[in-house]
Amino acid sequence: MKNSLIIFCLYAVSILGYLGFSLGCSTKTTYNHLGKAGENLAPVLHYTGTVNVPKPPKVKIARMVSDSEVELFIEQEFSNNIIVGSLDDYDYAILDRESVLKMVGYIPLFRNSIDIPYVSELWDCEQYARLWSIGVQLALLWSYGEIENGQALVAVISVEQKVEWGGVPPGGYHALNGIPAWGPDGLEIIVVEPQSGAWTTHNNYPNKPFEIELE
Repeated sequence: MKNSLIIFCLYAVSILGYLGFSLGCSTKTTYNHLGKAGENLAPVLHYTGTVNVPKPPKVKIARMVSDSEVELFIEQEFSNNIIVGSLDDYDYAILDRESVLKMVGYIPLFRNSIDIPYVSELWDCEQYARLWSIGVQLALLWSYGEIENGQALVAVISVEQKVEWGGVPPGGYHALNGIPAWGPDGLEIIVVEPQSGAWTTHNNYPNKPFEIELE
């Protein structure tokens, strides 16, 4: 798909637009056209106000990898029992470690600007994780513009929350982010809690043995 990143990010921007957000400027929130993308948020986002979403940081691509390389990397890093979503047939951008940590630092800025309350089954851990994934894609677009047949490699990890981590208490199921980063020691996975901005390496993530799905 030649314009896959542009299409994805336009979709992401349309979601943010449904919620009345704009990057780097203030706007009045309106909910006249929430549509399917926002139908679960409608009971939560009942207010009208002004929000100012800061632009994402500029990020740097360390290398591009194919979908087959990603599949091999997943086999090496994750349990054989984990459910893995399908990959699209194009290349993926791996950010350098500094860029990933910039995006982690962007979490409180972004969250404070939108100020959406946590509501179980409406706006919860899964929505936070997907929104941060979109933020990474937007940062890549902001930094490079179109990348032909490619997008940033970032995942949502579903896990059984056996151990408290990142400010999330134990119990039940949880969703957070995993993102590969290229650092001085090569490739590693950074696990990110999008609700608090906590992060650690995948090898040090305490709930790693209880991961269920990767998408």
